[in-house]
Amino acid sequence: MSASPVHPSRDGRPTVRILGTHGVPAAYGGFETAAENVARHLVAHGWRVVVYCQARGRGPVVQDEWQGIELVTIPVPRDGWLGTSAFDWRSIRHAVRHRDLTLTFGYNTAVFNISQRRRGLRNVINMDGIEWSRARWGFMKQAILYVNERIACWVGDRLIADHPEIERHLERKATRSKLVTITYGADQVVTASAEPVRRRGLEPGST
Repeated sequence: MSASPVHPSRDGRPTVRILGTHGVPAAYGGFETAAENVARHLVAHGWRVVVYCQARGRGPVVQDEWQGIELVTIPVPRDGWLGTSAFDWRSIRHAVRHRDLTLTFGYNTAVFNISQRRRGLRNVINMDGIEWSRARWGFMKQAILYVNERIACWVGDRLIADHPEIERHLERKATRSKLVTITYGADQVVTASAEPVRRRGLEPGST
């Protein structure tokens, strides 16, 4: 099944919908910081960006805007894996109605991304390391993550690795032409207070 092209918005801008994070502005973790930076960068380069945001509770879907980024906030009544899974499912159901390109952070619920595949919608997936190999999750969650990684390799139109070794890992499971490595970066720290260091009896710059 061939994927559909990127559909322009009513004002002619290409549109991308960002899935798989708790949303922006970033206040949760690395994925949210990455989503915020990517969204702001794309907006600055002429894209229409829609980010799905998770909220705790019940109620209707709320649409808003922040720094030129469109926000779709979806409340879910649970925390943890069940809450995240419910949020991902509702986000994808909302996104596929608009038939836009999607950028999905993580493969934890890649089984839901079959919805995009079935409709011929383009979906770029940021593959989050080798999560299923971490013993901290326990056998059941590891099995779920393993299966979803395999599904993501099938349904994703483009798979983003954050390190060349992750790309080599994915080569064993996905078509090589799908893979690209984009390494992580960070904002340069130009100035910072030395007071926290001095409070510990240390002198900045000394050896």
